[in-house]
Amino acid sequence: MITLTSFMTGSSAAAESEVESGAISRSQTLDPLQPRDRLLDRDRRLAHGLVAPPLAFNPRMPWFGGDLQTVRNTLLKPFGGGRRKLPGYRHQHIVFPLRDGSGDRLVACLSLPADGAPPAIEMKEFEDTYGWPDTVAVPDLSYDLGRAVDASRIDWTKLRPAMSSRPLVILCHGLSGCETSHYMVASTRYLLQSGFAVLRMNLRGAGPSRAYASTLYHAGRTDDLRDVIDSIDPPAGGLALCGFSLGGSMVLKLMGELGDDHRIAAAFSISAPIDLAGTQRRLMAPRNRLYHHWFLRRMLNDMTSIEGFMDAGRRRRTALVRTVRDFDSHVIAPEAGYETAEAYYEDASAVKYLPMIRRPTVLIHAENDPWIPVAPYLAFPWASNKMLLPLILPSGGHVGFHDRSGPPSWHDRKIVGFLSDISSL
Repeated sequence: MITLTSFMTGSSAAAESEVESGAISRSQTLDPLQPRDRLLDRDRRLAHGLVAPPLAFNPRMPWFGGDLQTVRNTLLKPFGGGRRKLPGYRHQHIVFPLRDGSGDRLVACLSLPADGAPPAIEMKEFEDTYGWPDTVAVPDLSYDLGRAVDASRIDWTKLRPAMSSRPLVILCHGLSGCETSHYMVASTRYLLQSGFAVLRMNLRGAGPSRAYASTLYHAGRTDDLRDVIDSIDPPAGGLALCGFSLGGSMVLKLMGELGDDHRIAAAFSISAPIDLAGTQRRLMAPRNRLYHHWFLRRMLNDMTSIEGFMDAGRRRRTALVRTVRDFDSHVIAPEAGYETAEAYYEDASAVKYLPMIRRPTVLIHAENDPWIPVAPYLAFPWASNKMLLPLILPSGGHVGFHDRSGPPSWHDRKIVGFLSDISSL
């Protein structure tokens, strides 16, 4: 067995080549189907996939290949965006103060499953039912925010009956995303249908958090996620972290920093760039020219739309930007306190934090992801950390994984299956 690819889909010639060339040794591979009598404790069983073994992935017609799997999210958005596309559930925006002294805050959307808040209950009654205090206003910003409550004034214990014994799932979006990104809404919908409460994050400077940002999020800014976690009194099932693309990289880095934090029941990364330098080179390859242009335009638009953000220094640095590499050099690195983009890539890449992860963590990635190279995944010694479960598929694109059994997507079904098994133990 090479990676879990051959378990889920049969043989993988590409992975076999990696083994034969010496990039991966057979002693580093995992086989979650082989019983391990010594691995009886809950966390190690889960980390090795002995619960909820992966299903085969068969791409749905006509979305064959990494590019079509990737762009389908844009061409045919699964469930649309915005909370109005999630009828039958109750939603509340929460403002989380950050502790870095900047005065910045993050806005997140909490959604409860239908059995925790019946659809017939109006928003005001919903707030009264769960003891939410007087709310604070959030600027509109073209988002359907309704009213938001400060996280420091929430009695989380009154929300626990709505969450039952299941983990509260915290979703982190990718580059240029926010709570209304198609994959965030699609995952939220399936999690709610499966009985899980969901908190959709808007990272610093993204979506409705834009109104409270004095700087930008980046792959290394995991303290923001830690501040949110520390503001929550976890339910009986704990917390589950799930990040998409850049958000997945942040989740993996944070998991390495948290170590054996028992508030975290499990973590997931979907198409995460665990090697930032390699990802930057892949994105700037000639075959990705259209993708690169699209990303760069969105990154610049996101930054310049933050009210009062573009001072003279930032305007001067932004004028030098022609590529994503330039953006990291002239915008992200100085904003984050790094001297160069290379220093940022080295410090913030998640791959160096994987050995320190001490809670069950599932990493889902496709070999044909057009943006994120698979080589760092194939090179990592997975057997050295029993808490890691890599699900490396030959197909799926970037945060795609649209298969014949969906919707929902393959990765959403794996997340729900894994969390359901955690809840039943």
